[in-house]
Amino acid sequence: MMPKQVNAIQSFIKASQYLANLTSKQDIKEEAKRIISNLFQVDIVGFADRDNDHISFSSPVLPESIHHEDFFNHEISEIIIEVLDSEFLASYQIFIPESYSLIILPLKQGSIVNTVMYVGYQTDELFSNELMDIYLGLVSLIGTMMNRLKMELELELLVKERTAVLQELHQSHERLEEQVRQRTHDLEIAKKEADAANKAKSEFLANMSHEIRTPMNAIIGLSGLALKTELTNKQLDYIKKIEFSSQSLLGIINDILDFSKIEAGKIGIESIHFNLEEVLDNVSNLVSIKAEQKNIELLFDIDKNLPTFLIGDPLRLGQVIINLANNAVKFTECGQIIIRIKNIKNFSYEIVDKIGIQFSVQDSGIGMTQEQIIGLFKPFSQADSSTTRKYGGTGLGLTISKHFVEMMGGKIWVESDYGKGSIFSFTAFLGLQKNISSKQFLCPKDMKGMRVLIVDDNPVAREILSNALESFDFTVNQKASAKEAIVEIENSTSPYELVIIDWKMPGMDGIEATKRIKMNSKLIHIPAILMVTAYGREEISKQAKLAGVDSFLIKPINPSLLFDTIMNVFNYETGSKSNLSTENYQEIKGIELIKGANILLVEDNEINQQVAVELLEQAGLSVTIANNGEEAVQKVSEFEFDVVLMDVNMPIMDGFRATGIIRQTHAYEKLPIIAMTAHAISGYCEKCLDEGMNDYVAKPINPKQLFTALMRWIKPGKREVIKPQPVVEKTNADNDLPETLDGIDIQSGLERVGGNRSVYKKILLKFFNKNQNTVNHIRISLENNDLQNAVGLAHSLKGVSGNIGANALYKSASEMEASLKKGDVLLAKLLLDGVSNQLNSVLQAIQPMMEQRNVENTTKHRGLTKIVFDREAVSTLMNELMELFELDIVEAKSRLEDLTQLIGSSPEIETIAAALAKYNSDKAMDGLLLLAKKLELTIKNME
Repeated sequence: MMPKQVNAIQSFIKASQYLANLTSKQDIKEEAKRIISNLFQVDIVGFADRDNDHISFSSPVLPESIHHEDFFNHEISEIIIEVLDSEFLASYQIFIPESYSLIILPLKQGSIVNTVMYVGYQTDELFSNELMDIYLGLVSLIGTMMNRLKMELELELLVKERTAVLQELHQSHERLEEQVRQRTHDLEIAKKEADAANKAKSEFLANMSHEIRTPMNAIIGLSGLALKTELTNKQLDYIKKIEFSSQSLLGIINDILDFSKIEAGKIGIESIHFNLEEVLDNVSNLVSIKAEQKNIELLFDIDKNLPTFLIGDPLRLGQVIINLANNAVKFTECGQIIIRIKNIKNFSYEIVDKIGIQFSVQDSGIGMTQEQIIGLFKPFSQADSSTTRKYGGTGLGLTISKHFVEMMGGKIWVESDYGKGSIFSFTAFLGLQKNISSKQFLCPKDMKGMRVLIVDDNPVAREILSNALESFDFTVNQKASAKEAIVEIENSTSPYELVIIDWKMPGMDGIEATKRIKMNSKLIHIPAILMVTAYGREEISKQAKLAGVDSFLIKPINPSLLFDTIMNVFNYETGSKSNLSTENYQEIKGIELIKGANILLVEDNEINQQVAVELLEQAGLSVTIANNGEEAVQKVSEFEFDVVLMDVNMPIMDGFRATGIIRQTHAYEKLPIIAMTAHAISGYCEKCLDEGMNDYVAKPINPKQLFTALMRWIKPGKREVIKPQPVVEKTNADNDLPETLDGIDIQSGLERVGGNRSVYKKILLKFFNKNQNTVNHIRISLENNDLQNAVGLAHSLKGVSGNIGANALYKSASEMEASLKKGDVLLAKLLLDGVSNQLNSVLQAIQPMMEQRNVENTTKHRGLTKIVFDREAVSTLMNELMELFELDIVEAKSRLEDLTQLIGSSPEIETIAAALAKYNSDKAMDGLLLLAKKLELTIKNME
């Protein structure tokens, strides 16, 4: 090795460090060749790269003498391939002709395996070990540098690829987020549009139902009135068909209205005490008429162990049963409909004191296929299009029923056999009333085992009746025809004591069979006969009585009614009917200790005033009336009272404000004030106490609760007792009341006036006069957006209807008042129709009493001119009335009452009142003129 070269090692090391800063593989190769050539003065420096088996040389510096020889290109290439394929990092030295030494150094550092460096110079000596070490170090450095570059390039490429992938992912993520945002936005818009469409549909249905119901009520009402007049047979047929069609259309409208309420989420389930038997009686009344028209027998099969005093929503429960039963009648041409009710045994329910009941309505009608059943409970769906064409209906009844059933915790389903009939069933979970057990059918000892014969051609009816009678501890036998029954009665060794026979049977009917049994000389013992029929015709009842029937029952028969009827036939008291005789409140324990107490009654409603005054005065209490809170404040400052009965809702000044003003005066801080409120809920009652009142009683007034509260707050002591006017019980028209009044619980109303029938009748008649136009006034207030006045009218109607015992009207008015207080005008308008129907029903029930009163007054006041009265005051008042007829009819009504107080009632007064109720000022003027002429008075319009 040449000294110069060895001495150059240090320079080479420094130069080689320069290689580490190069950033290109080609630059490294070129710089390496330059350094080696300069430092070591070699002739040959170069790199060879292999691509498969092809070797390429990078600009070697070769002597011209060997550059073109095949030796270098061929032999060297094979050697390079051999070196590269070697498993070891070993150099390879060769001697080239013309005295050239060559060393081939593989760059196998890291992943560089396809490149060699060759170095040579013209000499016949081989490379020394020291020089070989330098070259190997250099090759290692070059390989490291080149491998680093490769890795950096690969890493850079990988980073670029990863960055591109991440960018693509990010862009994809953004695109997806944008799609999600867009779709969410689209869904929100679609949902809002759907909600708006549903709301618009519900509002449209509700509004249309309301608009249609108004004329429908008129059609139905006028049809009913027309049927009471004298008509030809053809006219009678026409009017009946009009009435029937009107009722059918009204049913459709009611379905649409209920459905719209359900969709709007504005219909709920009540939880009140009720008797299941009363619900079934209502079902029977409504469905049996339609069944009778088609000669279909309606039967009830009721589990004898089923409790009947329940807690739930009797209205909605009855609505479901009636809907299913009406459908059964609609789709049945002949045969029978059986309503079965049974207790669900061993059901699990998370709330205690509940009972599961299954209701089923089975018919022998047209039935359905499975395909028809599939969409049966969907809105506006019926079995198929032919069903709608042939039978009518909206397809909403079952949807509404399903909704109500689910709200009662149950489910509804149908089983059907095409051409043979259907069974619609549903379950409901209802509460059990505490401390009230179902009626026990306790048969007298001497009647146990009594032999009873059932005669009915319908085997199902016989079986149902037999089960009920056996539960009464009777011995029961059955026969399918009247002839068989007569033979059985004649040949029986042990006589029958009771025969229950159907009226309509093939061959011999029940009436003919009764005649033969009652007149049968072969019989030692003639049994009592109880006739049952699905057809409640009066002429049948008359024929049955003439034939000797002991009692008469209309199908469907519930066990309770059957038991009571049998007991009555055999002169036993059943005790089932509630003998709710009115209590004598003067005999309530402790009441004598507060007799003579002065009470301020603050109440704006005249009817409510009369109810309260009658109760209080009969108990020996002295009553002063204030018509509103303002008057109450004034009277408290002028007189001394033991207690104040304060109505809460009143015009001018309500009870809360009046109480606050009274409490501001030190002298009245301890004056007992008892609130009278129709909002008997805990929160509202607490509000009364927070406002400074001492106690509260609920409206409609419960006499026992009222007196209990009074005794709690009035200090006992001896006071001067103002004896009330004695109640003269007469058998005349003053206290004559019908046994029943549609829509009115007479017993409840009587209780609220201490049993005074005369007072109760006056209150009913006053209610009739005062409420002819209440619904119209509420409707006008709503149209004028006068919610305050509408609330006041609804509240007043609620109060007085509760006091007279018009319970259904009370409930409807309460619901409407609640909706008005919430500001839900749309719901209030919908509920107003129900209030109108209930009010019309009550008014129609009272109307015959009013007409009778008018007839009585006509006779009573024929001598009116002989009555002594203040002629000047009456004349002035009549002139005022004549002007008010044109200006203010509402005020005219009030002034007419003042006139009545002066001269008493008369046919003319009643005529004027009726005219004012209909806002007919012309007719009112005519009536006033007639009255003036009768009284021999002159008013301006007569001149």
